[in-house]
Amino acid sequence: MQNSSSPWFLLLILPAIVLDLFLMKWWQQKRAMCHPRSGKSILLPWIKRGLLQIGNFFIPSNNGSLTLYNLHTKIPVLVEDAYPLPSQSGLIKQSIRKDTMINSIVNWILTAGALIFGVLGVTNFNQFIIGEKKGIEYFLLSGLLFVILTYRQQSVPSAAPQVLTTLQDDETAIIFQSPKRLFPYTRGRFALLLVSILLGLLALILLINRPMDQGHWDTFFLWLVSSLGFAAAHFPTKRLNWQRWLQSNKVDILIVLFLTVVGSCLRLVALGEIPNIISGDEGRFGTILMDILDGNIKNMFITSFGNSTLYFFFLAGMMKWLGVSVKLLRIGSALGGILTIPFLYLFSRQLFNRRIAWISTALLVVSNFHLHFSRIMSVTSIQDALFATISLYFLLTGLLRHSRFRMVMGGLCLGFALYVYMGARLIILLVPIYLIFLYFFQRPMVTKNKANILLFFSAWLLISLPMIYWAISNPIAFNARANQTGILQSGWLVKEAAKTGIHQLSLFLTLFKQAFLTIQYYPSYGFHNSEFPMLDPISSIFFLPGLIYSLLHTKDPRFLLLNGWLWSGILVGGALVTLPSYNAYRILIIFPVVCLFVAIGIDRILSIFNSHRWINRIITTALTLGFVLILSFINLKIYFVNYAPSCKYENTNTRLASLIASYTSTLDAEVTPYLLTAPRLQAGTHLSMDFLSPGREYKQYEEPLRAPPRNLDLQKPAVFFFIPGRESELRWIEQILPGGNKDQIFDCNQSVADVYLWFPAE
Repeated sequence: MQNSSSPWFLLLILPAIVLDLFLMKWWQQKRAMCHPRSGKSILLPWIKRGLLQIGNFFIPSNNGSLTLYNLHTKIPVLVEDAYPLPSQSGLIKQSIRKDTMINSIVNWILTAGALIFGVLGVTNFNQFIIGEKKGIEYFLLSGLLFVILTYRQQSVPSAAPQVLTTLQDDETAIIFQSPKRLFPYTRGRFALLLVSILLGLLALILLINRPMDQGHWDTFFLWLVSSLGFAAAHFPTKRLNWQRWLQSNKVDILIVLFLTVVGSCLRLVALGEIPNIISGDEGRFGTILMDILDGNIKNMFITSFGNSTLYFFFLAGMMKWLGVSVKLLRIGSALGGILTIPFLYLFSRQLFNRRIAWISTALLVVSNFHLHFSRIMSVTSIQDALFATISLYFLLTGLLRHSRFRMVMGGLCLGFALYVYMGARLIILLVPIYLIFLYFFQRPMVTKNKANILLFFSAWLLISLPMIYWAISNPIAFNARANQTGILQSGWLVKEAAKTGIHQLSLFLTLFKQAFLTIQYYPSYGFHNSEFPMLDPISSIFFLPGLIYSLLHTKDPRFLLLNGWLWSGILVGGALVTLPSYNAYRILIIFPVVCLFVAIGIDRILSIFNSHRWINRIITTALTLGFVLILSFINLKIYFVNYAPSCKYENTNTRLASLIASYTSTLDAEVTPYLLTAPRLQAGTHLSMDFLSPGREYKQYEEPLRAPPRNLDLQKPAVFFFIPGRESELRWIEQILPGGNKDQIFDCNQSVADVYLWFPAE
């Protein structure tokens, strides 16, 4: 028996000799069994303890039967991280050990292995459809090596984790002492607060007592003044030392200005020409704007096609001032994409370091995915990404700094997002869930901010009252898009399970996997027709390490919020709607946090160079700049060189409708357009034609002409459009209307329609 068991004993003991050299740091400090640099074995005591646990797993009870031993094992979650807040300095003691050659070599090997497997994963993911399984396997191996690397670089302290101390709302980040009064308002501030609440209630009363199809400009004015007054009542009283602030933040200010200017240029230049056509949904939104300009829609506190009309009123106001154009139709998306840039930098800079802020924001600036949806109106989800970044930035920094004003601004921004697009509802659900988890992980942070949390929800409620009333009184219109695309609301999940015989849970897990893989694997088809997913191939390599690092630090309030932001977006915006693998735009709300995870992954990889040596600082700076430049080149080439000139945006019929309408808009109003474009295009099927050529009534010949048509008005000028395959019918038109001008419409240097323009003789 002894001889038979000795090989198994050796299999357990011999690896200890090798693994002791590479043992993770958190094992070394567990129960302080020995000094980290001692020559004693570390793994052997753990093996002995493991054998004892296995031997005691089943132990005899008093009656002689076997009972389950109560094992106190749990997955270790790091409570230290490489990004301590100012309030943590001196509170959490991290173990310090000198770098040795063997440790550096091991870290390099783990880093290289993680990157190699990540590259292999991306390579397989690029082989769409056939490379999914192998790509996932390689990414899992990459993630495993990164977990080992993370634990080697950090330790889990034996003592209980310290609670993050809240900070004062100023630039010096001084430890804050809890105020003696929960609501330290002066008389003036309290009066302003009371007036703002009364004005908000008055606006709601006016809205309720007036028909919804009438004008509500007085209601809007009261609502706006109420929200601004509520914010002013909590504005900080301490005057900011601008000279000191500029001096201490000049580097970050220059970076933000540079990135914002670059991002503005990439999103505003040729906004009406790239993409060169507008889609059907863009045309739908355009017709809504025209209805507002014509006075057919007067209420800015309702929704239309899932969007709040207040957002449309903003765009319509610009068109009334500057004129109707495709550029102004898309200007809202461009501004939303531009404003996300500085707020993402502020968010990441407040929580982490300058390198993470720089990389994450630079990725957002040049990302071909974010660029595209900043340049079209078809999808308003670009605004979800903006307001999620702003509201969560104010929420988290308000909690950390114990700032009433930041919490109020977070609530107001979150409520205002309801008046743009429906994605704000996700953040409304996320915030209370986040606070509940935060109560268990960092209870003092929640208890010390009770009054501020109350102000957050009060501000949200005050600004949301008109939209809440609309949702209650018109639930079908308010939930129109969710009822149409949700797998539960539309009954899709039940029907699909009955049709395929697959259990509903299995179907849901498949949808969840598809929603997650839209980040790295599934091409962004919906309203994009791109060959790439959200992330470009280079960024995809570093996304998983950043995500893993965040998951390992879930108890940290910052990473808890980032994890909730990502997974709630994937669940609600992806897995709970139909076709998540096709419609990556539906979870565009998570793209800022995806950029953050990419930056964290890069930062942790570069941390192997962390040292006070000047050569290492030069190396990390050069690698960071090199990565940003390579990332910029790849993404800008993907969008402006490979994508935009290739006419991939939307399908051929939608493109044809837009091109014909654009051509018609250049002609005089008395010219009657005729379509000989069936079966590809018929009149009334694409609202882009109604927006681009308003007031035009398109007449059509669905069946091919066999003889000259008899219903033509010979007294009015006319234009005829022929698709390839029907151009021969032009001879029948020329027999009745001779002497016209011939032309062609091109799309990507290819003729898509022949044009015949005729004017009656004078």
